[in-house]
Amino acid sequence: MREEEASNVRIDKRIKKVQESMLGNEALGESLDEPAASELMSWGLKSAAGIASSTQDMDDETAELTIADRLKALRKLMRHLGRLLGEAKDLDEEARVWLWNSVQTHARQLYGEGLQFPALEDVMKRLSKGESPRQIIASLRDMFENQKNL
Repeated sequence: MREEEASNVRIDKRIKKVQESMLGNEALGESLDEPAASELMSWGLKSAAGIASSTQDMDDETAELTIADRLKALRKLMRHLGRLLGEAKDLDEEARVWLWNSVQTHARQLYGEGLQFPALEDVMKRLSKGESPRQIIASLRDMFENQKNL
């Protein structure tokens, strides 16, 4: 039982460490209003905890190496989705396409290559019809997490 407790403490420390690094990264939601930034951060914290938890049976050095690329993908996903939804009206079409492609690339690294996405035009229509960035973030989160579990 002692070994299991030590493993749980190690995982808890890793989770806390990755979550603190996310909370300290102001760029992740800087383009969004408070409700949208909060939704994005909630998604990121949950995802970071899952990534850290996947290292249960690893020593610290191996765990760091194993999760580094996934955490980088998570941060880029968050930052680029936040920019896309927060700055959509000020971005030209090329910038919106680039950000959406980046969101897709990084989401696939996290959730799997088979992840399906709505068209960028559909996301932009939702914004133009008055749907909030927070609502869009929440729906994308649900969509991605549900597809991962299939």
